Amino acid sequence: MGDGSRMAQRSITESLIAMDITRYKEVENIFVEVVDLPIDVRLGKVRELTDDDQLIQLVESLLDEHERLVNDNFMDTGVLGQPIDSLSTNLTDHSPNGIQGYRVSRVLGKGASSTVYLAQSPPPLDRPVALKLIHIGAGNQTLARFQEEQRILADLHHTGIAEVYDTGLSEDGRPFTVLEFIEGQSITEYCRSNTLDWKSIAGLLIQCCNAVAHAHQRNIVHRDIKPSNLLIADASGSPMIKVIDFGTAKLVDPLRTMTQLTVDAQFVGTLPYSAPEQLSMTSSPDTRTDIHALGVVLFECLDRRHPFFENGDGIKTILDGIITIPIPKLTSNSNQPTIELDAIIGKACEKDPSDRYPSIAHLADDLHNLIEGLPVAAMHGRKPYLARKFVRRHRVTIALGTLVFTALVSLSGVAVNQALKANRNRDALRATAIRMVDDLMPMLADLSGTAEAREELSLSLESRIDELLQSTPNDHELLLRKALILEYKSDIVLMNGQVEEAEALRTTAIGIIESIQLKILGNSDLLDRTQRRLLIKLGDIAKERKDYATAESLYNQHHELLLALPGDHREGVCWSYERLGWVSGMQGHHDSAINIALQRLRLSEELLAENSNSPSYLNNAARAHQILAEKYLSSSKFDLSLEHARRSMKLATSLTTLEPNNYSSQEIGVIANTILTRSLYYVGQIDEGSIESDKLLARSLQLVELNPGRESVKQISWSKLNILNNLWLKFEPDRSREELHHQMHRLMPNQLPD
Repeated sequence: MGDGSRMAQRSITESLIAMDITRYKEVENIFVEVVDLPIDVRLGKVRELTDDDQLIQLVESLLDEHERLVNDNFMDTGVLGQPIDSLSTNLTDHSPNGIQGYRVSRVLGKGASSTVYLAQSPPPLDRPVALKLIHIGAGNQTLARFQEEQRILADLHHTGIAEVYDTGLSEDGRPFTVLEFIEGQSITEYCRSNTLDWKSIAGLLIQCCNAVAHAHQRNIVHRDIKPSNLLIADASGSPMIKVIDFGTAKLVDPLRTMTQLTVDAQFVGTLPYSAPEQLSMTSSPDTRTDIHALGVVLFECLDRRHPFFENGDGIKTILDGIITIPIPKLTSNSNQPTIELDAIIGKACEKDPSDRYPSIAHLADDLHNLIEGLPVAAMHGRKPYLARKFVRRHRVTIALGTLVFTALVSLSGVAVNQALKANRNRDALRATAIRMVDDLMPMLADLSGTAEAREELSLSLESRIDELLQSTPNDHELLLRKALILEYKSDIVLMNGQVEEAEALRTTAIGIIESIQLKILGNSDLLDRTQRRLLIKLGDIAKERKDYATAESLYNQHHELLLALPGDHREGVCWSYERLGWVSGMQGHHDSAINIALQRLRLSEELLAENSNSPSYLNNAARAHQILAEKYLSSSKFDLSLEHARRSMKLATSLTTLEPNNYSSQEIGVIANTILTRSLYYVGQIDEGSIESDKLLARSLQLVELNPGRESVKQISWSKLNILNNLWLKFEPDRSREELHHQMHRLMPNQLPD
């Protein structure tokens, strides 16, 4: 299914960062040895210590950055903000002339590859502009980057991004870009000099988010977000953010032609505001890299200090902060909501990009909600909400806990109606409804009480959501919660045996999900997870009614969505293969089912090789071998069946040893024992089969002992013993089955062996 390359990827937390830390240690050792040497002998010493070109280039870039850190005040002057986009620092520049009528007055800033001048545009506009001119002697890569920046800027039209006025070539053939001149302070300077409170700072960051989101919607990552690139224009008394310098920006849409702007090993950006992935040699920054930088900027604006280090700190301190040290807490301040701000900054600055906000719009939403006194998404998982606390503290053995919340939601309906009529507090009520769905729905399965009480609560929540949707029928967040409620209702009716009604509810829910996806840009983790879950549940219903073609189609949709996810989802893909293989086999497509089982086996063994003591990985690999043993047994390929049955039994034994009291692990042991016993008998190894059959009898009874009150477990064990009875009847007809029948009758008194 074309998933080989996708599955080779790892999550940054589990694989990439670990690898980079190892790589970082190599870089650090070389750096520490050469940093105190005279500048003119450093390069030679680096090449003595390693012949790895990637390491050499990264160490050189970081040494260059170290010089800037120890010689400049990066927090105020912005000198550090010049892109580290070339290792060559010997380029010379001359005073510009012959630039199509632009009159240059002074230098605004100078980098390794270009200089920015203050200039006056020719009449009739005759206005101040920023003229960015590439250096004489620039190489092909620098020229390509400069031209890419021009193309990127031409695609951006937002009040929060410095506007491009003109591009062209000077008389000596150097490309230049004419930009809007922003006369203002960096965002950190502005916050300090105006002593802004937290709400004003959050408002400025929302402006930053909106401007950068404009670039992200066009698949452009800035990669160098920092205070000196976030300027405040305040001529009218209303501060306005202007994002500048897209010189290190990058297109991230795989469907568009993308110029490779940097050498892979070369650091691009500004080190104090970099995310871990910017130091990686194996991954590319994406939009979440800019989110990380904005989190650092927000911390600096609020606390008047950088989160990781002070001026004069060396490169090692910076690298430790970027790669290993979590962002610190803000200084306690009674005049600001420090806990919520810490949660927002912490989420934006997670080391693993997948743990950050999924989009910059989500960061802006949290800042807006905090200003308005509404719930903050970053607090989920960090601090339980009151509803969650109440449920966990007051679980009871009757329906009282559920009914209390039903009453609360019913009462809130009065407030909803009144507020909608008066057009007041709608946002607060909307946030409350969303929070109650998010917090309560996942817990209802754990609450004791009647099914009627659970259904009443879900209906009350649905009613509140419907009332809010009457005034805003296209509210995507409310529609998503509507779909979640329908999903939960489908689970309730399915438990009551109402299969058709459950299917109808799930179909409606997934229709809502798909309609939302057609209308919104970006991604939503909750939206995508709900869609995948509903596809599986609909597939399960189709499978139960033996509509295997429909089930296969739904499972395939889920599988493709899973493969398209960023990060490492190999374990989930393994279980997805199991569903696909099962329905394929039930349709008589045995070759396809075996091929799917082999793909699942390859992935499961890959995972097990990384951690041979993981119960989850052992379970997965044992199950993969079990499926293949079953497939080969049904195809009369007994030798292949026995080979996989033995491997499955070995893995299952390791699993049950690790988790002797875990029901799921012990069940895998019973299944493996069953398949091994069958394979041994059918291949003609009766003596060993007889030994394994005794073990199967003991394992099946042990499974019941772990769950004595569950009838379903008794049925599972009875079915395995019935298989054993048939095997003895076929291969050991003279063997006494008295004890076996006794145990079977004990488990299921009303059923007889086949």
